[in-house]
Amino acid sequence: MRIGDILYSTKTLGSSSQIVGHTGIVNSDFKVVHVTLPVNGGTIDNMTGYMNRHGAGETIKVYRPTNGMGVSAAKWATWNFQYVKEYSIQPFSQLGTLSPNCSKFVWQAFYYGEGIDLMNVNNTPDLRGFVTPSMVINSPFVIYMTSFIAI
Repeated sequence: MRIGDILYSTKTLGSSSQIVGHTGIVNSDFKVVHVTLPVNGGTIDNMTGYMNRHGAGETIKVYRPTNGMGVSAAKWATWNFQYVKEYSIQPFSQLGTLSPNCSKFVWQAFYYGEGIDLMNVNNTPDLRGFVTPSMVINSPFVIYMTSFIAI
């Protein structure tokens, strides 16, 4: 893995088939910065801790930002995860709101750290909306690299 890589898992919220996936970003210590429960906010996990949050057999995919991006996004995430105090999916909150948060945290890391809208549709922090894990991994600014299975 490289600094700025995005980890995507097939994790589901309870038994919901509507809310699928989870994203985090790899920082310069090769730890994963993300927003999750039961922390109920932002956290940084080493790889063992991150893997323990996933069920055995769960697939985790690695996506790499294009054009050498990702380092500044990872730095932004590392400096700002502590301001996320609540994990929640808020479909009509502003994209720039840090708390509550979920997968839009990765969008924010790239917006503030790299100066790009991952979805490439001219989103800005003052717009209301949401970012799903699939929106992050379907970004034209990332490419699939590999996957591994949680044990």
